[in-house]
Amino acid sequence: MLDFVDGTTEWSDACKVALEERLSNNQFVAVIKDCTQDDLSPSIDLFDTSTADDVNMNKYFVQKGFVKSLGASSDPNIVKLTTAVDANSSSANSACFPEYLPAALPYERRFIATGVHIDADANIYLHIMDDYKEKDDQLRNIMMEINSNTESYDTHPKTTAELRIGQACIGKFSQDDYWYRVKILEILSLKDVKVEFVDFGNSEETSVGALFMAPKYLNVPSQCISVQLEGITPKLNESGYSEECIEYLNKQIVSENVMVDLQQNVTQTPPYKATIHNKDEVDIADLLLTLDLAIRQTDRPRPADANLFDEKEFILDLTPSLTPEAVHHSEYLWYSEQQLPPIGVRFDVQVTQVNDPHLVFIQRNPPMDGEELFASDANDETADNAYAEIDRLYEITDVLNSEEFLNDDSLRLPDPIVGMACVGRYSEDCLHYRARIERVNEENKTADVVFVDYGNSETVPIESLTAIKPDLVLLPMQSSQVRIAGVVTKDDADIWTLEQRKQFFEIVANKRMIAQIVGYTETHPFIHLYDRCLVEDCETGETIDTLIGQILKEKNIADFKLDEQQLAIVS
Repeated sequence: MLDFVDGTTEWSDACKVALEERLSNNQFVAVIKDCTQDDLSPSIDLFDTSTADDVNMNKYFVQKGFVKSLGASSDPNIVKLTTAVDANSSSANSACFPEYLPAALPYERRFIATGVHIDADANIYLHIMDDYKEKDDQLRNIMMEINSNTESYDTHPKTTAELRIGQACIGKFSQDDYWYRVKILEILSLKDVKVEFVDFGNSEETSVGALFMAPKYLNVPSQCISVQLEGITPKLNESGYSEECIEYLNKQIVSENVMVDLQQNVTQTPPYKATIHNKDEVDIADLLLTLDLAIRQTDRPRPADANLFDEKEFILDLTPSLTPEAVHHSEYLWYSEQQLPPIGVRFDVQVTQVNDPHLVFIQRNPPMDGEELFASDANDETADNAYAEIDRLYEITDVLNSEEFLNDDSLRLPDPIVGMACVGRYSEDCLHYRARIERVNEENKTADVVFVDYGNSETVPIESLTAIKPDLVLLPMQSSQVRIAGVVTKDDADIWTLEQRKQFFEIVANKRMIAQIVGYTETHPFIHLYDRCLVEDCETGETIDTLIGQILKEKNIADFKLDEQQLAIVS
């Protein structure tokens, strides 16, 4: 594995066992990054691709504390690894000053956590609860060790000239006079610094007299992770989140158990983007939007008098206030949502993306040659427009993959902006599709995009993105994220297992299905999803439309519970 050095320090048995358990007899994707100078054997990044996200195993072992990073290399995407040394050694880091390891993330993107701190920028610090007892005991032992042997520590630094940004130290918290693991955030003067308490996330200004330069447990990762709420941003007239917003987050999260869904790959740097649901299973970002404490990240003032459609024709209405250059580079372009049928009306769909068995993306499925609709569109006032939009989508996809479009150098995307409409290349089929930028990682030169007509997401190099012409943005997004009514995890478990997700996907993938809207939440419609099944023991080919929730219950994949309103709409 990349820059694994075994000549200076003997590998511990525990480390060997951990590596063998994770690597032996498992399938991975290897990316050759370099060759060793002595025997020209390849150095690789190793990726676990068995889950929804590709997990960089090199970085995973660093985060778990089995090995440690040698720091930045000439390639910012390369992690250099060596063995972790004694926990209490002040020389445990090979850099010119010691640093604590970053927090170790759970292997699953969804997990339960307890909030420990919210800072002024709405960064949320969490203790992961999946192995809570083990971590709680570890943190308690660290605290006892640090506070029981302060007399054995080296002297305090005389001035801040002896310190470096990011350096690991032991620091006293002013509110309880206990000693904690801290790192230097800022050097304020010859005698004063700002430190972060790495196991809790809070920070404060302190003097060098409240620091020891003898850090403990350097090979134990920080015990809290930092995240930011996905999809929201401070209101446009505010420089940051208001005190009222931070106070509300504290009430919802600190000292409470919450469900966290990480929205980006663990190889990226914190704070990680995440969706967080409170103890009442309500999306906290949605609560902030409802209380007018934040706005959606993609919300931006629209050009005045911009009409998306005129008598169903794709006619662009550019406003005089926008220059051709500004429009051309997509900065002011956004996608609108597609119109769905009224509550109770059945319509044909296909499932294009599965997040969880209860949360999916659907796309309208018009009649094809030789294939009839499952649900009559006689009462669907949106049908004609929906079918025309799907036809238009096929035309746009052809345009985006035409030689003329791909060779148009004027469509470079020099400055990607979150929320911007663009064109992205999907790695599975190497074709280009309409996309929207969800986040930008300037350090790695990558962007997270969602392919708006299908709902799937991918991290792509920024240089692979292309600006989109205004007339190609006017078509509404052709996928809608919906919740399947009544489908819940077995025995009210906190998360769906990987096997349950796979089983659900096998049931719904690549087939015509029937959807029926039964209600709306603040973020997604609730639907009934029907699968057309053959009647058992019927020799005439008779079919019946069966609720997916019922199928999942019969196959012991999920529980299925409809309320009275949802039951009343079942066809």
